[in-house]
Amino acid sequence: MSSQAKFKLGQKIGYGSFGHVFSATNIDTQEEVAIKVEAADAKVPQLHQEAKLYEIFHSNNSVPPVGIPKVKQFNTNAHYNILAMDLLGPSLGELFRMCDYQFSLKTVLMIADQLIARLEFIHNKGYLHRDIKPDNFVIGTGKQRNVLYIIDFGLSKRFMKGGWHVNYADGKKLVGTARYSSINTHKGIEQSRRDDLEALGYVLIYFIKGELPWQHMKTQDKLERHQIIGEAKERTSVAELCTDLPKAFSQYMEYVRGLDYYEKPDYQKLRSFFKDLFAERKYTEDFEFDWVIKERRKKINLFEILNATPETQTTNDNGLTISPKVDEQKDTSLAEKKSHIIKKLGSGVKTKAGYSIFSCFI
Repeated sequence: MSSQAKFKLGQKIGYGSFGHVFSATNIDTQEEVAIKVEAADAKVPQLHQEAKLYEIFHSNNSVPPVGIPKVKQFNTNAHYNILAMDLLGPSLGELFRMCDYQFSLKTVLMIADQLIARLEFIHNKGYLHRDIKPDNFVIGTGKQRNVLYIIDFGLSKRFMKGGWHVNYADGKKLVGTARYSSINTHKGIEQSRRDDLEALGYVLIYFIKGELPWQHMKTQDKLERHQIIGEAKERTSVAELCTDLPKAFSQYMEYVRGLDYYEKPDYQKLRSFFKDLFAERKYTEDFEFDWVIKERRKKINLFEILNATPETQTTNDNGLTISPKVDEQKDTSLAEKKSHIIKKLGSGVKTKAGYSIFSCFI
């Protein structure tokens, strides 16, 4: 135990594959943080790996990485694993819903440039994300409001070991979110850099079109649904997928779908597709995203939408489905669980002004 910090626990702001996320305030410094809480006996614990990855991403860099959250503390006890990290803003999924499921071309192009850069960074560190979707990118706060962060590395996997790419393999279960997963992921092929990038392409097309061709395919059986979605993606040519879109989108998709399993992508080329279009349209890189404009017109409050419900489900390596988060006010069992978490987070827990104070230890 090298240090101790006391936090005042606030409202629940999210729910992920690991458990619950709460806002909190450091009692001594008044710094606002996010607290992730995972049951210690979780079937597939993820927070410890996520904490380690954030540390890896923030080490051995000539300059601090952009758009990668920082870990404040990680602690585990008999009941819970607890991760304190940067408190960030709403996700792109939440912002997209608040913008009526339609982003402007300018906004999508600014998003594309940043997100390709985030994937290049984590790939250069030797890791894949493996769950690229709108809810796993969030905006910063304060002076970092124009920065897009990549989050939730619970399903991430190392693809470079000892300077060598892991071997090609097939027969794998789908890992990630079916709506955005690559065609090769649906086929059961081990994921590599190309799969993160193809998934990002589907996210960008979703943002500009408002939907994807396979989005509304429903079936009771999860595996059957994954198969139907995968077959629909194979049937959908890049030309059809990118109908009525500027050619930058089809260029991107053709390139990433054509990558070999081991091939290192040309990230600058991918960014140039969108940068050239940005310049062609004579846009100004002023970070006037659609949600910024909408907030200025007082149509939304960015920090009152953190409890919006994700539309998609994620599947992990064990084939377990991770359901979207639920509304705490509508689910009394969740409120009871929060109370239980507060009781078990550490010794000397007190209540003050409607919040809970607890200690995290490293």
